[in-house]
Amino acid sequence: MKTVKNLLILFVLLPSLGYAQDLAPGLRFLKLGVGARACGMGEAFTGIANDGSASYWNPAGLGYIESPEILVMHSEWFVGTRFEYISGTIPSNIGVFGLSFTYLTSGKIEGRNEFGELTNTYENSDLGVNIAHGRRIGKNLLIGLGFKAIYERIEKNTGTGIAIDIGSLYRLPFGLNIGLVAQNLGSGIKVGTENTELPTTFRAGCSYKSLTSIGELTPAADLVVDINGNTMENLGLEFVILKILALRLGYRIGLQQECITSGMGLNHNIGTLNLRFDYAYTGFSDLGTTHKLSLCLTL
Repeated sequence: MKTVKNLLILFVLLPSLGYAQDLAPGLRFLKLGVGARACGMGEAFTGIANDGSASYWNPAGLGYIESPEILVMHSEWFVGTRFEYISGTIPSNIGVFGLSFTYLTSGKIEGRNEFGELTNTYENSDLGVNIAHGRRIGKNLLIGLGFKAIYERIEKNTGTGIAIDIGSLYRLPFGLNIGLVAQNLGSGIKVGTENTELPTTFRAGCSYKSLTSIGELTPAADLVVDINGNTMENLGLEFVILKILALRLGYRIGLQQECITSGMGLNHNIGTLNLRFDYAYTGFSDLGTTHKLSLCLTL
């Protein structure tokens, strides 16, 4: 029997983190944004995607990366749920390759029978392994492709599957970028006796970088459409001051609960290494707040 905690995770928390109209449980970790920088900007990152989180947001953005990079993220969600992400990117003469791991766990859940008696403890979890490649085609066009291996465990039932991401980025004059992505293409997976469809999503995003006397100002916007035609709009803003301090704001529209996000980042050079620390805050009107921490090392 599912406990009150388990029901909360499956039917209250996770629908609020995905699209409002998608209430079926399963594979929601594929919808959860990664990287505190992107999340602080309201997840309006399709037209930017120029760091180690590009494997998730838009694999074409890997083509921007010129040096090896490692990015790790930790997030504490509600009722003991944890969300982790780690990625590594390596440039080569045929483009940039990225390898990333995504992990979502509910923590320990107490199973009880109809009389409220403890029967066992278990853990629901999801794991994704993504191999992606992005490269430039000519001066202004980037393309990318990603393959995901998916593993899901719900109590004692498990399932595996494959998903594909396809992305592109085009750099227009005057600092304007446009990105297009199809995420989680595939046939879904079977967990126990239940078939779970992949949360296929289509994203279109744009960003504009302008220079000021003290730094770079980048507004961004994404339109996100799922396979059922449900839409979400993400708006974000990043202001990088003297290449050291970054301030970020974002707003997500189209969820059961609209979300306000904010964040900051600090850059520090250690010899030839660059270390970037990012923090993101997301506020849900009823459920409370979540926090993400990221560390990005550029070699």
